[in-house]
Amino acid sequence: MSKKFHVVEEDMITEATRKGSKVKVRAGAGYAQGVDKLCTLKDTGNGFLVKIHSNSPSNDPIYISLDYSHAQYLLIALLTEYGAGDTFPAMEVLGDEEG
Repeated sequence: MSKKFHVVEEDMITEATRKGSKVKVRAGAGYAQGVDKLCTLKDTGNGFLVKIHSNSPSNDPIYISLDYSHAQYLLIALLTEYGAGDTFPAMEVLGDEEG
């Protein structure tokens, strides 16, 4: 079973799909033409491997490895920053499940 989420912020839609231990984040409506893969996250059983894709030939992808506790600290920090509203715009998250 996979789960799909759509995040709507201003004029852009971002799509996240979870299948098994992997989450793929892709650009949807509102992104520049040619922008597709944004981020891939894989649960290793010990933590997460993250690849932030580059949509520019002049930039390399970024790879991040986080154990579960570090990922939790990062999530807390990001949720705090979103809640404070100082950096990120408001967004709406819509989810559904696929069979």
